[in-house]
Amino acid sequence: CHADAAFGPVAREPLRVPAADQEAETVPATAPLHRYVTLDDGRAGATVFSDGLAEYEATADGDVLVTLVRAVGELSRNDLPERDGHAGWPVPTPAAQSPGPFAAMFGILLHGARSAPAIALVEQVADDLLMPLRAVTLRSALGVPAPTAGPRLEGAALALSAVKPADGDAGALVLRCTNLLDEPAEGRWILDPSTVEATRARLDETPLERVEVSGGVLAFVARPREIVTFLVARPAPGD
Repeated sequence: CHADAAFGPVAREPLRVPAADQEAETVPATAPLHRYVTLDDGRAGATVFSDGLAEYEATADGDVLVTLVRAVGELSRNDLPERDGHAGWPVPTPAAQSPGPFAAMFGILLHGARSAPAIALVEQVADDLLMPLRAVTLRSALGVPAPTAGPRLEGAALALSAVKPADGDAGALVLRCTNLLDEPAEGRWILDPSTVEATRARLDETPLERVEVSGGVLAFVARPREIVTFLVARPAPGD
C-alpha cells in the first residue's frame, strides 16, 4: 500500500500492534492520503484517487475504504471506548458536526505492479483527474497571442512540484521536482535557450552550487526519493 503525501507516495504496511500495547489507546486502522492510494500484490495494482476526502483504510483482503464523514461534537470527551481520559479541553464544537450536503469525486485506475512506468502513470492520471484543463471565452481577446513555452520537466517518475518566482530574488525562477522512486532517476529541465546557468538549492531556496545548462537543457540525477530544487534566471520580458 502506497499513499500519496506532500512530497510523493509513502509505503504503509498494516499495523501490527500487540494487544497489550493497546490497553490505553486503540490504534486506528485509518491513515491519511493526499490525492491517491495504491494497492498492489507484485503482479497488478489499483489506484483510488480522491478529490475532497483524505482518509482511507486498506484491508488485508485488498479492499480500500474511504472515510466519507468524520464529525465530532466536542473537542474532547472522556467516555470514548478507544482511549481513556481527555485529549484536550472539553468544549462543544457544533460546526465540526459537518451538517449539510457535501460532495466528493473518486477515480479508479487499474494498472501493473509497482514500477517506474506505473508510478509515472499514476502521477499523470492524478494531474489529469484532479487538475483538468479548463477553457474559457474572453470577448476582449481580439488578437491571437503568440505561442509561448515555459519550463518542461522530463524524466520517468519525476513529479513536478513547483514552478514559481524565487522568494528572495525577483529575477530567479524556482524549479522543483520529486523523485518518486526508491532508486536514482535521471531528469531534464527544458528551459529557454538563452539560459546558460542555474543554481542547485535547498528546499528553503538557499543556493548551493552552480550547474551548467547546455542548449537550454538542464540535466540532473535525483537520488532515491530526493526533492531537487534549482534556481534559474527568468528571461526578460520580450525575450
